[in-house]
Amino acid sequence: MSVAFIVEMDSYFNFFPTVHQSNHWTFNIETIFEFYFFSYFFYQILKEPGNKTLIKVFVFAYPVILLISFFTIQKYYIFHTYTYMLGELYLIVLCLLYYRELYTADEFKKLSALPEFWIVTGLFVFCVGELPYMMLLNYLNKHYLLTSMYFQKYILGTLNIVMYAMFTIGLLWSTRKQKLS
Repeated sequence: MSVAFIVEMDSYFNFFPTVHQSNHWTFNIETIFEFYFFSYFFYQILKEPGNKTLIKVFVFAYPVILLISFFTIQKYYIFHTYTYMLGELYLIVLCLLYYRELYTADEFKKLSALPEFWIVTGLFVFCVGELPYMMLLNYLNKHYLLTSMYFQKYILGTLNIVMYAMFTIGLLWSTRKQKLS
């Protein structure tokens, strides 16, 4: 998450200035860390072997797909919307697999007391909300740049607030759980 913070701050304060060049390459690198971080997170919380196999396949296949995309479809200096959408779909699937495991579990768990439930739910809300925007991003940037900028500022900003609020609730639950133990 610290990598995401640095990249977001760079986009705002321009720590790595470039003259008339795109800074999308920083986001391309950050999203790789992001998908790998969440892959590790889901690998820890998912129990079914088939779900863990899916994570292993993604971890090995994603860099290959990225390299192909960076050298053929979308260059590294352009935001990699296609592979990013693939990563978001992957995260949505992992969230749904987590919910399925919760639903089919033998024992009932109080969801509000599970830190991982809050984190997965925040991630799910963000990905489901952002995916339609990502699907239209290239078109919006080409034909309706101002609309794209408003979407990014207000809709994605709101989704980020909701996601990080849920992450915070989850982390507060985990520290509360540790203090009670």
